[in-house]
Amino acid sequence: MLGSGGPIADDGRASTGYIVWVNGETKILIDAGGGTFLCFGEAAASFEDLDL
Repeated sequence: MLGSGGPIADDGRASTGYIVWVNGETKILIDAGGGTFLCFGEAAASFEDLDL
C-alpha cells in the first residue's frame, strides 16, 4: 500500500495507491493518487518492471 489518505493534501498522507509485487518485482500500479510517486520511490519500486 502506497497511501490510504483522502483528497485533502495537507494531512501528511499520500492518496490511495497500491503496488503489486510478483517475485520481487513491481508488476502492477493501481490508483496512483497524489503523493504516491514519493511513496513508490521509498518502496524501491521500479517503473521499468511495471506491466500494468
